[in-house]
Amino acid sequence: MRIGRPLALLLLALAATAQADDSMESDRVKSTLRDMDKTSTWYHDDLFGEFAGFRYYAQKRYAEALHYFEIGAYYADKPSQISIGLMYLKGEGVSADAVQALAWMDLAAERGYPAYVAARDRVAATLSAEELSRVAVLREHLASRYGDAAAKPRLANELREGRRQMTGSRAGFDNGVRFLPLDVLAHSGQPGSMDVRTICPQGFWDAQCWEPDQYFAMRDRQLNATVEVGPPQEKQK
Repeated sequence: MRIGRPLALLLLALAATAQADDSMESDRVKSTLRDMDKTSTWYHDDLFGEFAGFRYYAQKRYAEALHYFEIGAYYADKPSQISIGLMYLKGEGVSADAVQALAWMDLAAERGYPAYVAARDRVAATLSAEELSRVAVLREHLASRYGDAAAKPRLANELREGRRQMTGSRAGFDNGVRFLPLDVLAHSGQPGSMDVRTICPQGFWDAQCWEPDQYFAMRDRQLNATVEVGPPQEKQK
């Protein structure tokens, strides 16, 4: 079963507004978070960090959210990177720091996702020349660890290892796909729900989930959608 529209785009729009706290209680967000709980992240550490980060973010447990977003960011997950930037921008779990925020947002925008580019550009327009110079230095430092050149090969190795763990016939033991959430229950021996979801269009075993080039291309297609992100607004009482 596939998961619906990536929550990253939805939360990007929410986090950029002062109405985010109220919107996090919407039925749409709750439904998507439930889908994430049932979606396999086996050997997909990018999704593991992203999904766990969003679940903690929804609970306003910002320190934990930041920790897991950093895991996702380490494995080339752009939704995790933009989320870190927005948390620095709003001071959620960290001291508000527009320079840190923009450095992360610029890193998240390196693949040209429209919503991420728009969010980055809005923040960049508010900073001074001196601040932008500091952003450039920090962004270069972050890129050495979290940029695509460093992080994509890291995730590619994980995907290849996951594929090697699969059974050839797919008729025998499936190495944990029935244990959900896989990241926890696979180590406990306790079976989880059989209602397994995946972000891959053709299902969990599809090559798009496991061949690195195909996987990155699929994620690009998913995240190239456009979300209108406006400037922060004062909450109306």
